[in-house]
Amino acid sequence: MDMQPPPVVASGTAPQEHVRAAHDALDRFAAAYPDAVPRLAAWITAQLPEQVDDIGRFPLSAGSEALSHGRSVRSTTTAERCDVLAPVIRAAKDAALDPLSPQGVWAVMVRMAEDRQPPLLGYSSDGIQYAGRQYQAEGIPDVLTFKNLSDRMRRKRSQDSVKP
Repeated sequence: MDMQPPPVVASGTAPQEHVRAAHDALDRFAAAYPDAVPRLAAWITAQLPEQVDDIGRFPLSAGSEALSHGRSVRSTTTAERCDVLAPVIRAAKDAALDPLSPQGVWAVMVRMAEDRQPPLLGYSSDGIQYAGRQYQAEGIPDVLTFKNLSDRMRRKRSQDSVKP
């Protein structure tokens, strides 16, 4: 398959169109080079900065124009857990028949892992393998067990019930 750059998205179009064009290009790449996808996902994750600001932009450097105009960068932290699995768990909850049931979410995640949807690397008897911190550092897949997922969902439910 001949890899072509994504079509140019005209300026003035919605950001969703830019994202859609990038996703289409990544889908074509994944179809052409399926063995490279886990390594590429790990490399992309390693290239991202540690923090982004509260609307998703990369942090400004000390010599940037914005800082020279007197603006400051505000760093905030949230109580919510956010790691490589958080968006996958949210997507699995959305696709599950019962989003509050760990069994339903687990079944969707196993299907996603078997399809090797990044950052998931596959499914083994130990659990769902994914490209987490250990994978990025040592190349050994991290494992999410049903108990880990169940505990995460329970903690999330208790956090949500405490919030005002």
